[in-house]
Formats: sequence, C-alpha cells, structure tokens
Amino acid sequence: MAKARTQGPRRAASGVLLCALLIVSACGEDPDPSTPPAAAVVVAEKAAPAVTGALAESPAESPAEAPPQTSEDRQSVQSVPPFATVDEIAGRVTMVRTLEQSGEPTELKPGTELQARDFIRLRSDDALVSLTFASGARLHMRGVGSFGTLFPDAELTRVWLVDGTLEAEDPGRTALEIGTPYDAALTLLGASARMKLVPGKTLTIERRAPGQATVTTEEASIELGEEPWLGSARDHARLRECSGDVVIRRGELTKPAKTGDRLDQGDRVVVDGDDARARVEFPDGCRMTLVGRSALQLVLADVNGRRVHLLGGVLEQIAARGVALEIQTHAASLVLQRARATAEVRADGSVEFRKIDGQYTKVWANGKQGSITDGRWTSE
Repeated sequence: MAKARTQGPRRAASGVLLCALLIVSACGEDPDPSTPPAAAVVVAEKAAPAVTGALAESPAESPAEAPPQTSEDRQSVQSVPPFATVDEIAGRVTMVRTLEQSGEPTELKPGTELQARDFIRLRSDDALVSLTFASGARLHMRGVGSFGTLFPDAELTRVWLVDGTLEAEDPGRTALEIGTPYDAALTLLGASARMKLVPGKTLTIERRAPGQATVTTEEASIELGEEPWLGSARDHARLRECSGDVVIRRGELTKPAKTGDRLDQGDRVVVDGDDARARVEFPDGCRMTLVGRSALQLVLADVNGRRVHLLGGVLEQIAARGVALEIQTHAASLVLQRARATAEVRADGSVEFRKIDGQYTKVWANGKQGSITDGRWTSE
C-alpha cells in the first residue's frame, strides 16, 4: 500500500517552477479533456461568455506564461543543450518551443532533440511518442495528451504532465520528477510508473516496477507500493500573505481566514480594514491581492478558464498565468491571459480596470468587447 511519511508537509523541490509552466491549448479541433461539474456549467451558462471569447481568440497553440525571462535567458536560447531525443512517433504529434516564445507548432519527428521548456501535444487517439533523456530515463505517451520538458540539473530531470496518460522509466542514475498543475508530483529513482491525468477530475499514479516512487503533495510525501495513488485534479486556490481582518464565507458558514487556507468554487473572501489584505493564488501561479475593504467570490475554475467576481473594493497585483482569467463585476468583465492588471469597484458603483502589461487584456461590457485604451478603462 501507499505509505505516507511522517516528516510533515513537504513540497517537491521544483514545485514553484513546475506550477509556472501550466500549458494551455485552445485549438478547436482538440476534444475537451474534461467535463466541468454540473454546478460550474450552470454558472458558466448564466455568466457573460468572456472567458470563452478569450480562448477562442487565442492562438491555436497557446502555451501558458512561463517564468519571466531574463536577458541571460534570451541570450542563451540557442545554447541550451538538448537533454532528450525522440525515439518513436505515431499519429499526429506537435511541438512548441516555449523557451523561444515562438508559439508556432511544428510536427514532431523521430530523432528530434528536445530542449528545456518544449511542449509536446498528441492530437489523436492513435498518437504515440517515446523519448529518452540524457539521464537514461524514458517516457512514453499514447492517445490524446500533452506534456512539457523543464530545466534539468545534475540530480533531477523534470517533466510537466498537462493531461493524458504517460509511462515513465528511470534507471536510477538521477531522479525523474513529473509535475502536474495540481497538488501532486511524482519522483522516480530506479523505478517505473504510469500516470493518468484527467483535468478537472482525477490524477491516478501506479508504480509498475520495484524502486523508489514518491508522490509529493502539500500535506505529505507518499512512497508508492502495490496500491495506486488516486488524487483530485480539480482546480483550487489558497490564501497567501493573509493579514488583518479577513474572513472566508462558505455558504452560511463564516470563519476567520489564515494564510494557507484552501478556497473552492463558491467561496467568498472578505477583507475589512485599511491595512487588511489577502492574496489569492492558484496552483499555476495565477494570483490577485485583495486590499482594504474588498470582497471576492470564486465562481468558476476548470481546465478552460477561471472566473472570479469582484463584489467590491480593490484587486491589485493581478497576474493571469495558465488559462484565461475573468474578473467579473456588476458592470463589466476584464479578461486576461498571460497579463497583469488591477481592478476596482468603487463605492459609487463605478468600475475601473488598469492594464500593467501582458499579451491579452479585453473588457466586456453591455454585451460588447472592447480594449483598454491608454492602459485604463472606466465604466460610464
């Protein structure tokens, strides 16, 4: 059976980096890998279609925002050594080089040398890809799915599973870590395992051969045995840097909030006091900060997008990574993808959105889409 260690909470060594590489594709020809819960569907039908509009206008292959590049990163793009080679391909398989930020998908071929931050998508049920890492570790994926490669180091080779089913084998020279956009990462050392990720539903991990196979979550590190590990792949948020008078309202229940509290769909975060603040953060690094007298409700979160409702007050330091983010108000909605902004609902009912920087920011008001002119939009 899977055995939990008693050493207390522990995150994978590269957890923060892994969460920054959630990869999204809005290509219409791809089947939706998950079905939102019934409640989420009802909410989505009643709300403005802003998130859907954002995804429809995104490029066919749209990798989510990776950690910001430094000048050294940009200068060294061509000098990044390959650390994996494609051995076998079947069906339609494409690749995007996100480190170069080209965003253009190309057909993957046998013999292709993969670099860090390459994103591979299998686009048909008969698709197959097998590759070998410089460490000797091997990875196989069949059917519709996608994964990305991350920067390796002397002790660890990293892969990022977005969706689908993959099998991995590690010979034991260096560890192989497979991260996910959710609260779980698998580390193999001299072992093999199978992972199946259905976004919005479940993550299943099975050890296939003896060796060290460890699942790491926020709560514990679990050594896999003969029993498979089953976890949730539903999106959620947590409160970070919570200070002052902050409460969480869940249905009829109201409780004092503290840093680290988990937030689910329908929860409201209420901040009261000039010095009070609370940062809401999702697993892929998407975040926003409530300041002063403000209230925010989490409305929808699934593989296609996130929607939050700013009931009043100020949202600062909004950073949309991964899927599209909609900041909904009573008068208008701001939709962001790989962008930063602020939002405010004033006491007189007026709304203001400010764009800081980024790729995609649109405003939806009165059933129409508009742009933020000169970095600022206000309701009439």
